[in-house]
Amino acid sequence: MILEIEKKDKGLFIKEEIFQTFFRLWEIDEKTLEDFIINNRQTILGERKMFYIGKQKSSCENLRCDLLFVDTNGNLIIIEIKRDIFDTKNLFEQSFSYAQSFAQLKTIDEFCDAIFRNTKDFFSFRHLRNDKKNNKETLVKELSEFLLKNHTPLSHFNLEQQIILISSGYNNHLLQGISWLISHGINISLIQLQPFELVGNKFIAINRTFPLGKTKNGTHILDKFDSITFINTPWENKMIEYNL
Repeated sequence: MILEIEKKDKGLFIKEEIFQTFFRLWEIDEKTLEDFIINNRQTILGERKMFYIGKQKSSCENLRCDLLFVDTNGNLIIIEIKRDIFDTKNLFEQSFSYAQSFAQLKTIDEFCDAIFRNTKDFFSFRHLRNDKKNNKETLVKELSEFLLKNHTPLSHFNLEQQIILISSGYNNHLLQGISWLISHGINISLIQLQPFELVGNKFIAINRTFPLGKTKNGTHILDKFDSITFINTPWENKMIEYNL
């Protein structure tokens, strides 16, 4: 629960209550969320530089991940998105399958060849031409330039994979499983995009949950809500602004 507070005569008074809701009640699907995250990736994913590969692409085992990025260290960032807590069944199992599949690709050329292998799964990248014949070569060139510009040797490409899970909520079973996996060295983090409403206006609170450390008994814990950002423009206007 979040309250809108009014300060009056050195006192605090509740003005309005902001109610948490669900994306499905806003009739927002996962594709719309994907586009929203891509267009707001620095706000949602953090300030670090990332090279956007694409979305909903088959991996070398013909699996699919929602969004795919490469960071300045050459690590592959695999993002799996589920709309609401009701949709998170098998969320991290899917993402680990994708990570295992992509981990087999040791060079930039192997990686680009794998994601362009099946033309039936082709999709246009934001930064590439629509000519399918040249897309692989262009992606190899631009990805290589991105890494070299950030002083990362091409041989460091895809040495590690990071998994980011995004949803409006997570159940306790999933959180416990994620905590256990983090304690065993799995590079994974959670982001909550929580939809709220206040007198007809729509908000999204961005809650980032990252690994923090260990408790006294050695159990790995999560640093929940290390930062919260409100996107306070009504969703409909935000959709128009980003041409979704």
